[in-house]
Amino acid sequence: MQNLLTNLSDKLAGKEPVSTGRTKPLTSETEKMMAIVFNGSAGNIKYQATPKVMISEPHDALIRMTATSVCGLDTSAFAGYHPGFKTGDILGHELVGVVEQTGPNVRIPVGTRVAVAAIYACGQCRMCQADKYQACETTNSSALLKEIYGQKGAALPGYGHLTGEYPGTLAEFVRVPFADVNCLPLPDSVSDEKAIYLSDNVPIAYHACRRVKQGDVVGIWGLGPVGFLTARWCRILGASRVIAISGTTDRLDIARDSLGIEVIDYHQEKDVVAKLAEMVPDGLDVAIDCTGARYAKSLSHKVQQALYIESDTPETLTECSKSLKYCGNVTIVGTYGGTANGFPIGQFYIKHLSMDAGFAPVQKLWQDCLKAMVDGTLDPSFCTTHHMRLSQASRAMEMMEKSEDNFIKCILRPDYRDESEQPYSKI
Repeated sequence: MQNLLTNLSDKLAGKEPVSTGRTKPLTSETEKMMAIVFNGSAGNIKYQATPKVMISEPHDALIRMTATSVCGLDTSAFAGYHPGFKTGDILGHELVGVVEQTGPNVRIPVGTRVAVAAIYACGQCRMCQADKYQACETTNSSALLKEIYGQKGAALPGYGHLTGEYPGTLAEFVRVPFADVNCLPLPDSVSDEKAIYLSDNVPIAYHACRRVKQGDVVGIWGLGPVGFLTARWCRILGASRVIAISGTTDRLDIARDSLGIEVIDYHQEKDVVAKLAEMVPDGLDVAIDCTGARYAKSLSHKVQQALYIESDTPETLTECSKSLKYCGNVTIVGTYGGTANGFPIGQFYIKHLSMDAGFAPVQKLWQDCLKAMVDGTLDPSFCTTHHMRLSQASRAMEMMEKSEDNFIKCILRPDYRDESEQPYSKI
């Protein structure tokens, strides 16, 4: 129902012109490609043939996918949490591939292996010129999003019609607008398996640490790939202590045993704030929320979400704010989109707390992130737990949503054409 109402509102609001020329690319009348497509309802995700996308504007590149993945945003669509999807929409926003074809205005040579940003920016508007690519003013077509928030921000491919309605990356071929801005050429030393994290996970985690200083004590809520990589960046940037809060045993074990950080299991420690006060009597310097709005803990907020009384739960933010020292900082990289009842505004006022939130300016951070991979400072592949084929993306989303089989991150490859090839499996 929420998706239906959102799509109706989106239709009534209309669309705004975009600098990319078009959001939906031209497609071939004769050639097909395989893709992961939304089919009208939660959990109804299909691997099916669709018309092959084509170069549609002079600044476009056509990327042949060699690796892609699913993340928490994709599972939100899969679970029916995020509205604004229509039947036929291709999902996904993480991509590594080879430049198959380019428009006349593209400088990247055909044959170049690239990572593709999870946000499409124009590189020319005032926000892009200020390196705030995530706030690009010209690539998102959604008039409804502008009506709701006052601004739209950059387009996010594969995430529905409120974020620009660009087809996603869970496909054999992807049209990328403004390719010189949104594609990062890769050295041979960085494998596809590592490079896929450059689409968003590694830059987002780096962005999450922008308030972390040498010697800080940092708390991180949530141990998905972004939470893990945020912990790693905190160490690289000189945090004296990093404490991760999660309810997933295998992820807590990795954080403690492989990353060497302190952990709190919120199933065992029902009062996370009290436990943190015991561990850090002076309070945290920085609290980083990598969980987002969906995961209500209390029955009260579960009921409020179920009845659409609130869309987002404030429980993690409440724990963050209570655990900070005076003049501390909350940084939010987990996804929020609506309203939360009981937001702890008094904590922020009385304790003089500050808050940063939002998606990362991926293109701004790329070179620092790539350098860290090349010199060995950061290897994100410890987050990869499964390998699958593109046709198994729906199963990967289900496993991620339910935390099955110690699932953290899955690398998806195109389906094999040769029967001698073997399908990918758990590492």
